[in-house]
Amino acid sequence: MKAGVCSICITPDRPVWMAGFSSRDKRSEGKYQDLFVKALALDDGAGQRAVIVTADFIGYVRSLIDPILKAVEREYGLQPGQVLLNASHTHCGPVIEPADFYPGWEPEYAQELVRKTVAAVAGALEDLEAVRLQQGWGTCTLSVSRRRPLPDDPAHVHPGLLPNPQGATDPGLPVLKVTRPNGSIKALMFLYACHPTTMSGYLLGGDYAGFAQQFLEAEAQGAVALFLQGCGADIKPRHVGADGRFKVGPLEVVAGFGRELAQAVWTVLAGELVDVDGKIRSQLGRTELPVQDIPSRSELEARVRSGDWRADKAKQVLDALDAGRALPRAHPHTVQVFKIGEDLTLVGLSGEMCVDYALRLKRDLGNEVWVSGYSGDVSAYIPSARMIPQGGYEAERWLGGSDLPAPFAPEIEGIIVGKLHDLIETL
Repeated sequence: MKAGVCSICITPDRPVWMAGFSSRDKRSEGKYQDLFVKALALDDGAGQRAVIVTADFIGYVRSLIDPILKAVEREYGLQPGQVLLNASHTHCGPVIEPADFYPGWEPEYAQELVRKTVAAVAGALEDLEAVRLQQGWGTCTLSVSRRRPLPDDPAHVHPGLLPNPQGATDPGLPVLKVTRPNGSIKALMFLYACHPTTMSGYLLGGDYAGFAQQFLEAEAQGAVALFLQGCGADIKPRHVGADGRFKVGPLEVVAGFGRELAQAVWTVLAGELVDVDGKIRSQLGRTELPVQDIPSRSELEARVRSGDWRADKAKQVLDALDAGRALPRAHPHTVQVFKIGEDLTLVGLSGEMCVDYALRLKRDLGNEVWVSGYSGDVSAYIPSARMIPQGGYEAERWLGGSDLPAPFAPEIEGIIVGKLHDLIETL
């Protein structure tokens, strides 16, 4: 097996509008940490390759993905299914496409990000050398569910964005160690599911995930650490104040969570590791996720009059109907899977995937499977069938910034899981 790795700094060299929190009203004022795009290229020696890209920003979107994949195919012969694009989803990175909830965006930076992502893939391919791959599995408990039923909601629906220690999380921590023939560590790739929202403000940085990578690289000198975001759309770091609500900052706390995750990685590496070898196989599948029926005109008008959080979306839908514009009835979704021999299976799901998907796939495929969300287009939250009737931010409230006219239908979970199983059967 051969592997190559490349890391390129993507920190803006100028003040930029920042993504993740809609309350920001000015551009960035510096950085607390550099941002990076990194690539790990794998070659099985039998003509099959795969490249895993990780990046410290809010997430890849179609306007970036299409030119990246076209350039990589044109210049290096890699098909879209051989390239996985995953973003950490740090809320301290740049805005990369226009959105109603941000004052501005950074088109020049977006183009830089396309170029640097392609350059990272190129650098990793040029760095290919014989290596030993090993993987191990551990846990980390820095996360907590952010879906808690509200006190005035006895039916336990419409959860608030509040810490819920009884809620679902995914503590799993798979780790891949890439070792050179001389025994030194070339790369460490690890996956964890948790929203990187421990830091806000106007300084750029990678949140806990950025610090975890930084600490690992400092301790394993000469190695590149790559963080894959899991299905953490409804999970946050357990930074909770005396009032029972989530807190942000200070920087020492953010770094502390990064240190906790990095130490958990070292704990995995100190335990039993399994060699990874064999033929590389990859598949990419596309599907459409349907939305529920659009509410009646009378219901939409009632929502507009209510003035609550549904009013803006209701008005948006009414305006489209009155103008005769077609409303989307489904959202595109991609499912990827990489396998190396029979030892490693990596799943990549587009969108902000909620934790139920990882937990279900581990029940289906075994706890050793790597399940990454935020892989490909991240322009939609993807709730599970359990969550959709409950409502809450991940199931419904996020739609205020989307062109979708209604929440997803509950059958989307079966569609996604079914597509993945179909892909695995072809490998």
